[in-house]
Amino acid sequence: MNETSSKKDEDSMKRESLSTLEPPSELSSRAQKVWEAVVPELHNNRVVGQTDIPLLVRYCDSLARWNECREIIDRDGMFTVNHCGNRVAKPELVQYKHLLNELLKIERELGMTPSARSQITKISVTEDDPFDYT
Repeated sequence: MNETSSKKDEDSMKRESLSTLEPPSELSSRAQKVWEAVVPELHNNRVVGQTDIPLLVRYCDSLARWNECREIIDRDGMFTVNHCGNRVAKPELVQYKHLLNELLKIERELGMTPSARSQITKISVTEDDPFDYT
């Protein structure tokens, strides 16, 4: 098989996989559940395309990790006492806050907040777009 046909086969498989909206295999099982809950809605609202896949992967991964931090915080609390006897935030709380800010940025980009939805423009569909809206 020559390089051109190999590239075409690879592109074809990628389009086929994305058009079915299956979560990428590199996502954790928790992040895949986020993908399954979020991406079809964004797809139906015509706000995502092939170039948005990395952003969607980051969103799903970040939300899954944010939920993990939340569960740890709910179970173990937000603070601990350091070696000097001072009360300090646990690493999970710091990560939780960081992820919350990142999630909000991505949610705004994807039109997932009320104010962002009012400003979002639906993408136009091209023949090569793996998210076929027809």
